[in-house]
Amino acid sequence: NISPKTAVLDEILKKHKVTTDEVCFVGDDLVDLCLMKRVGFSIAVFNACPEIKQASHYITLREGGRGAVREVAELMLKAQGKWEKALKDYDG
Repeated sequence: NISPKTAVLDEILKKHKVTTDEVCFVGDDLVDLCLMKRVGFSIAVFNACPEIKQASHYITLREGGRGAVREVAELMLKAQGKWEKALKDYDG
């Protein structure tokens, strides 16, 4: 019995030819727990339930719906060395 979320993750892995270790997932509630435990880098938003926070590698400083995803995007771009280029793209 495969959950719909797990099936979607499997499709993404196959389509993009990546492993679970190369995937980041952001969650906030119990329905996200199965994916949080499966990916290489799991992130909980600040106002996530305790179980999600416990399963995460990183907890955002911002709440879901209040800048958490933007925080994650910046974190990822900086980790990949792409932040400066992103800034230049907006600077014109």
